[in-house]
Amino acid sequence: MSCKYIFCLIFIYFINSFAFGEHKEHDEHEKHEEHDKHEEHDKHEEHGEHDEHAEPKKALKAHQHGLGKLNIAQDNNSLLFEIELPGFDIVGFEHQAKNKEDIKIIKAALNLLSKPKNIFEVPNEANCKVKESNANILEEGNHTEFVAKYILNCKNINKINKIEILYFSNFSNSKELSVKVIGKKMISNFDLNRSKNILYVNNHF
Repeated sequence: MSCKYIFCLIFIYFINSFAFGEHKEHDEHEKHEEHDKHEEHDKHEEHGEHDEHAEPKKALKAHQHGLGKLNIAQDNNSLLFEIELPGFDIVGFEHQAKNKEDIKIIKAALNLLSKPKNIFEVPNEANCKVKESNANILEEGNHTEFVAKYILNCKNINKINKIEILYFSNFSNSKELSVKVIGKKMISNFDLNRSKNILYVNNHF
């Protein structure tokens, strides 16, 4: 048997030994990973944290009676208005409507909210038309919240130098409104109330 042949056998032996050792180490690593995964899974189950198909819990954001939120955003020649209002500010109560009187009050409130002319007014010079408007009520336990969305298309959006908020005059329990205006040229925050109900938005659009 030649030295060359013996050398080849030794070389093959070392290659196989190394591959086997690497494979064994890889298997051990996979076992550790699998064990860690099971441990983590058990911990989540123990604390009730893990359920891949569980429905996400829906909750109303904490709100303060008398304080609503309004966001106004420009998209080229369109203005988007989104408003969030505590149930008490709109109908005077937060519990779920069950009797006929409460249901009637809520329907009337949604009817008012669904029309942007009851919430705000923009200058006629802007030549704006309502493209979309809707209002809904969110309920959870003893809390309710009204939300509404309006989209205006304006031919002369740059003519909007102020926006009058009519919301306060239509809902007697409303006191304050936190407003954010996101225009193409400027972003501003405003705090409005019954005696200060006009947004001056010069150079925003």
